[in-house]
Amino acid sequence: METHCGLALSDLTAAALAALSSRPFATVHRSIRADLAYLAELGWLQAEGQGRFCCLARSRWPLLPGASPERFGSLSVAQTWAVLRSLESIAFVQPNLDVIVQSLWEQLTQQPAAGIEPERRIFIHLDYILSETMQEQVDTLQEQIEQLWRSGGGVIRFDYWLRAGSAITMTVYPVCLHYARRAKYLSAYGDDPSGRFGWHNYRLDRIASPRLTLFAWGDPQVPEPLRSLRQTGQLPTAQAVSEALEAAWGFNFYLPRRLLIMRFPPGFADWYVRQTERHATFEPVAYGALSGLLETAISDAAERETIGKILAQRDPQDAYYRAWIRLGDINIVMRLRDWRPKGEVIAPLALRQQMRQEAAAELAHYEL
Repeated sequence: METHCGLALSDLTAAALAALSSRPFATVHRSIRADLAYLAELGWLQAEGQGRFCCLARSRWPLLPGASPERFGSLSVAQTWAVLRSLESIAFVQPNLDVIVQSLWEQLTQQPAAGIEPERRIFIHLDYILSETMQEQVDTLQEQIEQLWRSGGGVIRFDYWLRAGSAITMTVYPVCLHYARRAKYLSAYGDDPSGRFGWHNYRLDRIASPRLTLFAWGDPQVPEPLRSLRQTGQLPTAQAVSEALEAAWGFNFYLPRRLLIMRFPPGFADWYVRQTERHATFEPVAYGALSGLLETAISDAAERETIGKILAQRDPQDAYYRAWIRLGDINIVMRLRDWRPKGEVIAPLALRQQMRQEAAAELAHYEL
């Protein structure tokens, strides 16, 4: 019998046949780990800690030599460079973009016409506050969540750090991921850290567990309220999150919706507020229209009266803006802090009082 390379088994010596019948390719765990690590370096596996690896989805496999992604074939060299630079700046948000970035690099380096890399003149500055080690941990958690979604969904369990320094175990239904205010967040449904059943946004870098525990819907450890929502077809959706974010300004979309009224000096408003995109509901409002706005948007009569008295003492020539906000959202508070001391919060009164207390505390730092 002959092999495809033309070598007959009858040509082999007895020693060679004995060697083949043994285990010529036998290996030990060290060489296996080395091979797995090498496959991870090549992009075929994902390293998940000390000596642990996991398979990647087909869409994340590296481009084979000589292959080029057809979806980029119609781009010019200049356009390809522009796309590459943009994706490099935001790839940390979605780790799967690394595959596209690598494909673009290979496409450019394989094209003789690409020439020398052009001088970079446009820079995108996105703050990401995590260390490289923590970024890898967050990416691992994100990949686990996305794999769960691809496999039909389910429930996750993890330990979560609270501000007090203790950790609490959460079992929730993951709905969608966000990048906001320099960190990644998971919007999930279930019992929140205070024990209330509903929505909550979890910062991925505050998850204490190195890996999530995943539960399929048939697992008995799935909380009964979540199981019931699934059985009745009432599980919350990413579309519901999107609609809530559009309805009011603020990342914590599950907080109460309240009317915001801001006052600015005209010069400040012209330079820093006018023609800026904050939220779809954030817009200028005429001073004369404010009284009618209070009547329709604020149900509490005492609060309406107090706000009306404040407005009566303000200059009608100042710039006034209105928006719907999520009361208690830290992102809103941080934006209003950025506008101090030029931006005055007229409504809601709870937020106005918070700004007043913060300003007084800040002033105390500068007293002799």
